[in-house]
Amino acid sequence: MDLPKAEAILDKFVAVTGGEAAYRKHHSKFSSGTVEIVGTGITGTFLGYHAEPNFSYMEMSFPTIGESRQGTDGDVAWVIPPSGGAKIKQGDERAMGIMAARFNSEIHWRQLYKRAETVGTESVEGKPAYIVVMTPQQGKPITEFFDVRSNLLVKMILKEQTGTGEQRAEVDVGDYRQEGGVAEPHQITQKMGAITFIMRPDTFRFNEEPPKGIFDPPAEVKALLGKQ
Repeated sequence: MDLPKAEAILDKFVAVTGGEAAYRKHHSKFSSGTVEIVGTGITGTFLGYHAEPNFSYMEMSFPTIGESRQGTDGDVAWVIPPSGGAKIKQGDERAMGIMAARFNSEIHWRQLYKRAETVGTESVEGKPAYIVVMTPQQGKPITEFFDVRSNLLVKMILKEQTGTGEQRAEVDVGDYRQEGGVAEPHQITQKMGAITFIMRPDTFRFNEEPPKGIFDPPAEVKALLGKQ
C-alpha cells in the first residue's frame, strides 16, 4: 500500500470532520458526560471547558473516589488528583498540557508540531489505519492512527508523566457525531497501566461565555505558585 503524506492525512481529517471554516466558527466549547472505570463498577461524571487560544478546565467526579481536576490558563498547567495534593506541571509535561489545550488544535497542527510522518499501517478494531508519528515543538512524539477508509482518527499512543513516573497511554476514539457542524467523538477510551477509563460525552455547547475565573489556577495551585 502506498502511504500518503502525513500532511494529506491531517488536512483530510479536518475536511471529513467538517472543514476548516466550521472549526473557525467555534471559539469556546463546553462538554460533559459520563465516565466509567472499566472492571471496577465505578462510574461518575465529567465536564470540560475549553476556549481560545489554549485555556482548559476538566473535572471528573466519582461518588466513591472523589474529584479530580486539571487545567491551564495558557501559562500554568496543573492537576489536582482525588487523593494527594495539587501539582504544577513542569518541563515537557507542562508543554504537552498547554499543547493539548490548544483550541481547534486540528487546524493548527502545523504550529504545534515540528514534524509529522506517515510510517506504516496497522489494524485497529479489524480495520486498516495509517500510522502518523507527530513530533511536537517540545515533548515526546505522539502516534496517531487514522482509518484508511474514513480518514477519522481512531487511536493515539502517547507517553504521560504521572506521580509514579512516565507511563504509556493508549486512547481509542470513536462514535463520531455532528455537533455544531463538526464531527465530535462520543466515546473516548483511555488505557494507562492497569486502569481503563471510558468517557462518553453527551452534551456539547459552543461559543458560550465560560464561567468567570474557570481557567484561573485554583487556590491550592496559587499557594504552590507563591512558594516558587
